[in-house]
Order: sequence, then C-alpha cells, then structure tokens
Amino acid sequence: MKWDSGYIYENTNFPAEPKVNFKVVLDKIKGQTGAKNLLDLGCASGEFVHYVNKFLPSLHCTGLDFNQDLIQRTKNNPKASFRVGDILNLELGQKFDIVTMIGVLTCFDDFKPIVDKMMAHTNKGGSIFVVSIFNDDDIDVRLKFRNNTISSDWQVGYNLFPISSVVDYAEQKGGKVTVSEIELPFDLAKQDDSLRSWTVRTDGGRYSLNGLMLLYRLKCVEIMV
Repeated sequence: MKWDSGYIYENTNFPAEPKVNFKVVLDKIKGQTGAKNLLDLGCASGEFVHYVNKFLPSLHCTGLDFNQDLIQRTKNNPKASFRVGDILNLELGQKFDIVTMIGVLTCFDDFKPIVDKMMAHTNKGGSIFVVSIFNDDDIDVRLKFRNNTISSDWQVGYNLFPISSVVDYAEQKGGKVTVSEIELPFDLAKQDDSLRSWTVRTDGGRYSLNGLMLLYRLKCVEIMV
C-alpha cells in the first residue's frame, strides 16, 4: 500500500485565495516574534511555503517532501529551498524556529516518531504547527482505500489518531500544547473526484465530508518546544 494522491498538488498555479488552514497557521506564525526560519514537512509543490514568504519575506523557508516529482514543480524562490526527503529518517543537521506539517500526519501509521522528528528539529522556544484530522474519541484508526476513478492500487493517507494521545505525548516530551479547531467559513460543493472534501451542515455547524465517509473538522495543534 502507498500514498498516491500527489496528483492533487501537481497544479503549481497557486490560487489567489489561499486555503483556510494556511491562513490559520500564518496568523499563528506572525505571532512568533524573532523567528528566522521555517521547515515545512510534506510541502508538496511548495504552496504553503510561497504563501508564507508572500507575507513574511524575511523568513527563510525550507520545504521537504518525499515526492521528487512534486519538489521539481516548486517555483523559484530566493527566500526558500526545497529538498526530497523522508520524514521518518529526517536528519537535516540544523534546527528551525518554526516547523509546520499541514495535512500530512494521517499518512503515517504512528504519530510518535513524527512528533519526535519535529521536536528534534525545532529550536528551544520555537513552535510546531500540525494541521490534521484527529479523532475526538480514544480510538486509533488505520485506514486503507482505493480511489477507483484514479488507480487500482490500495492507498493510505487517512489514518486517525486520538487528539488526547497526541497532546499527552507531546507534553511528556516537554512541549506545551494548544489545540484549536478550524471551521470553514464557506460551503464547498462536491467535485468529480470524491476524495476531495466538500461541506455539509449539521446541528453543530459546518463540517467537511469526503468519499471515505469521513465527517470532520481540521484541528491545528501547536507545540511550543
């Protein structure tokens, strides 16, 4: 099994209106006074990195992704560098004031080695921001699926970890953790590719739904190191 949804990120004509989760993380990054560099893990074609540099041009950003094809699609940016790499074997030989991971944690079977790698690459006093789907209940889920309109291969990419477990582990490692929920301020229509999420209204407000029948809201986990 593999993660093979990179086609979603192949378009490097980045939209003028960024993703809501990008805005949320950028607002939090702006509060990190004195930050000089940022590492974005699972950067795909660099959309978030370029968005950050648009508003924080003095912040040097490094983007890392295992998909060489996506890294080759990144745009030239004098304030950023991009490299191919595996997060599980990450050894960059330097630390960063800010480490981000947006929509990537669910690709892994275990969050603990990922948190370890992120904390090991974060300067003391720095912050980690992880945007992902989490389980509000104390249940771990390993999910495999096959998007028949795209591929005949079984894939991974929507594993769920209890938010309580992630918070407890990061705090045991010495981090100070804050969790916030991200609610979309607008509706999204269903697209031809049902792996892409759309929105539905419930008594609790607006939630995202996808073809895997996952109903969710993203959360942003901030770990102060």
